[in-house]
Amino acid sequence: MTTIQQYQCGLFVDLQPRYAEWKAFVQTHSNFRYNVAAPVRYRCFFDDKMHVTQDLFLPAVSDHRFVLHVAIFEGDLYVVQRCIRCHSLVTPQALTCAARFGHLHIVEFLHLNAQHLRPSAGHAAVDAAAKHGHLAVVQFLIRHQYTSSPHAMDAAASRGHLEIVTFLHTHGAGGCTHVALDGAAEHGHLDVVAFLHHHRSEGATIDAMDFATQNGHLDVVQFLHVHRTEGCSADALNWAAEGGHLELVHFLHDHRHEGATTDAMDAAAQHGYMDIFEFLHENRSEGCTSAAMDLAAANGHMDVVQFLVSRRREGCSADALVWAAQNGHLDMVMFLWMHVEHVRCHVEAARRAAKRHEHNAIDQYLEFQQSELMKQ
Repeated sequence: MTTIQQYQCGLFVDLQPRYAEWKAFVQTHSNFRYNVAAPVRYRCFFDDKMHVTQDLFLPAVSDHRFVLHVAIFEGDLYVVQRCIRCHSLVTPQALTCAARFGHLHIVEFLHLNAQHLRPSAGHAAVDAAAKHGHLAVVQFLIRHQYTSSPHAMDAAASRGHLEIVTFLHTHGAGGCTHVALDGAAEHGHLDVVAFLHHHRSEGATIDAMDFATQNGHLDVVQFLHVHRTEGCSADALNWAAEGGHLELVHFLHDHRHEGATTDAMDAAAQHGYMDIFEFLHENRSEGCTSAAMDLAAANGHMDVVQFLVSRRREGCSADALVWAAQNGHLDMVMFLWMHVEHVRCHVEAARRAAKRHEHNAIDQYLEFQQSELMKQ
């Protein structure tokens, strides 16, 4: 008797535990939250603060490709090979997942064994590898005719991956936009900024100097000032003051003409940067608002408040006393009571704030001062 045998879709025995884990994972997953502990294999997604579906390039954890993509994430070529033999699971997203995590051996395997991917893969795989700094993967994909988009160089530049930026530029792969130079400047990657300036023509925007200043990258700001023409906005000096970057405040004041706003002094006061506050007071004309004293009082910056009371006229609002009481700054409450008389009419609000936060000493002080006022 002739026996006819036909392959039927199923699972290898060694894969069954993984699929059992996946089913348990799906059952406990609801609205991207977990009602019970996830299976051990998947806990890394939470320890590393990964977005499960986004980082695995799947629409949902219930997607039938999930086990394959987890194996790709783990770099386990053997399991990837076994999964593919059981099911037709290989899609362009599998290649993108392997590229994103830098697993060149899996990228090579998928390229050789899933020829249908190439025309439909688009630029996602190269873009993902470039963004996450996987040079060898980028090189392999580009040399095998996979395409990239401007996002590849933009993202690589923003993250400081100079070798990838150089490779993409040299091989004419995808180009970039002004986001590349803006992002490299924002994150302080001077070598990338210099390369893009000398070799690319997409330019930048005022965001480059503004955000480089916000993040304290003096060397980048100096380079942009000398070599480029986009300039910055008043936000640059404002943000330098807010971030406590005194050298940048000096540089922008001495070399740039975009100026600042009252936000600069207000922010310096709020954060207690007395050196910056004094410099702005002595060298610039924008001034500040009553928010300067309000916020300095709220944060307990006595030196700033004393300076404002003695050297400036903006004053404060009733919020100064209330916020100081709320935040437990007894010495500030006492100073304001003695030197800024108009705040006294808000003593009840200040006492309520102190009580609400259990600052009993402040409440007692204000109660005593309130009773003394009533005697007058």
